[in-house]
Amino acid sequence: MNEDTCLTIVGMNSLGGDDTTETLKTCIAAEDCYSGSISVTTNAGLHLQSISSCCQDDLCNRWELTLPPTNLTSNGLQCPACSVFGSSHCKATEMLNCTGTDNRCIMVSGTLNAGGLPSTFTARGCSTETACSLPLGTALYSAGVIFNLDKVSCSPAPKATESH
Repeated sequence: MNEDTCLTIVGMNSLGGDDTTETLKTCIAAEDCYSGSISVTTNAGLHLQSISSCCQDDLCNRWELTLPPTNLTSNGLQCPACSVFGSSHCKATEMLNCTGTDNRCIMVSGTLNAGGLPSTFTARGCSTETACSLPLGTALYSAGVIFNLDKVSCSPAPKATESH
């Protein structure tokens, strides 16, 4: 496989309880490079956000890339939410109010690798439309964690219902 493309990715996640942001710059095969921004939020405040850029000229990734500000304003949509590590199934036991531009309900599963320790994961929650269009097999880097996506399914997020 020819690593002919420069990738810059800035990823933020709240896996450890605090928001952690890191930048990765590397070489990658053009067909494996994804440019754009994504956001996924599951239950318990677990949030992942990234922005990436691909280019093919010498030193083309020398510029800084910055994450857009996190928009925590509720947008009136909601999705079932859960997240499980070490399993390929999770049962949504709560509804999550979506925020910002998250307008899709996502269910994603695969493996994550943090510090060389691979583990299966499954998550459901709110996401951007761009997160739903990531190809299977995508390796998504976010602040020291690599998510390898085996399954992604999405549906439009319904309007939140008021509870009385």
